[in-house]
Amino acid sequence: MNADQAYAELEHASKTAGPQPGATSRAPGKSRRSLEPSINRGYLVLRRWTAILAIALAPILAAASGAGLNPSISHYYFLPGNWTRDLFVGTLCAIGFVLYFYKGYSNTEDWLLSIAGIAAAGVAFFPMTDPALGCKTYPAFWWVHGAFAGTLFVMIAAVCWFTSEKTLKLLNDERRQAQFRWSYRVLGASMAAAPATIFVLHKLSGLDTCPSDGAPASKAIFFVEAAGITVFAIYWLMKSREIAEIIKQPKRAEA
Repeated sequence: MNADQAYAELEHASKTAGPQPGATSRAPGKSRRSLEPSINRGYLVLRRWTAILAIALAPILAAASGAGLNPSISHYYFLPGNWTRDLFVGTLCAIGFVLYFYKGYSNTEDWLLSIAGIAAAGVAFFPMTDPALGCKTYPAFWWVHGAFAGTLFVMIAAVCWFTSEKTLKLLNDERRQAQFRWSYRVLGASMAAAPATIFVLHKLSGLDTCPSDGAPASKAIFFVEAAGITVFAIYWLMKSREIAEIIKQPKRAEA
């Protein structure tokens, strides 16, 4: 639910309920104005912490696990001790939850984000096959895990490319519009390139057929995955900044 929808529901509820016994009358719109800063602040804080979770996932897994760099972020699911699995699944589920229930500014954005949210949860709940099981059993679930991961990146890239204009039009400063527009195009292209690059690296390293393969390209997969997640977080933070600027700017006079 976005801020405008929240305001509309609050106003509808107040009109339907009518004045309560013993309540003092207030000027129309006063309650709404007093709630706006709190709703806006909570909305933006939620967006920012979603991005922080995404940025922190790969570095924490690599630095705190004590296992060094694994071939991919998904490999940390299977490290002994299970805490890396909990972090991996918990972070992806949190991000997926936000994306699914977040209401976009348009129906198209809403659908794309909902699909991205489902895909994020799919990456967590359909992990790659345990490398300890060996090469013969590995391909069984890799494609499901990979399909969810690719879908997540592509859906966010589509949000960048096809829906960002909806809110940009609300920004009064045309120079800032151009800056955000250019950034979204670059970030969208980067996110779309991430799954294709990861697929090629899987082929080069042999990880699509044998998870124990130690080919040099396998280490690059971790960095490409981390970069792709970071690009998503940067987009989410930039969009949050754009929304914050729209909220703060003086309202345009109605004709």
